[in-house]
Amino acid sequence: MEKLFIPIVLGTAREGRISERVALFLVEHIGKHKTIETELVDVRAHGYVATIPPWGKGGVDEEPTEWKRIAERADGFLLVVPEYNRGYPGELKLLLDSLHDAYDKKPVLVCGVSSGIFGGRALVEHMRPVLSELKMVPLRGGIYVTSAKETFDEAGNALDPAFAKRVNGKIEELVWFAQALKTART
Repeated sequence: MEKLFIPIVLGTAREGRISERVALFLVEHIGKHKTIETELVDVRAHGYVATIPPWGKGGVDEEPTEWKRIAERADGFLLVVPEYNRGYPGELKLLLDSLHDAYDKKPVLVCGVSSGIFGGRALVEHMRPVLSELKMVPLRGGIYVTSAKETFDEAGNALDPAFAKRVNGKIEELVWFAQALKTART
């Protein structure tokens, strides 16, 4: 079976971002999966300072940007996103809004990261209509990381050994949808 390409998008450019620890863990963890190829996509590397719609003159969809190449190649997406005031960072919105057709009928799993006890549940639900509008297929629920600073060290190692077991089911669901939708698209 051909490997699925599922990039992991780190959705904040904030200095001292704790969600980077989670993203590093997921890259390592998912990289061990036999059927997945992955890479870390950092919004810092694709820093848009203004909303650039993918249509019309000057739209990013017209240009062969690195993000466009990644998104077109992707079979699905895993977004690692910190919850900021019950929402998600603007730089992630700018990145996502820069394309449209590259996301068509591709599954997306959101990993909400929070310092609180709810693990970003509000932002995961807040993102669902946006992802649907972008023609993505958001998976039900998400991966919820509570007390992220205490759950991961700076290198992205899980301090809670049970965390990997908790995410495995959601990763398997993402793989299932990625494979099914890839087959349907072709």
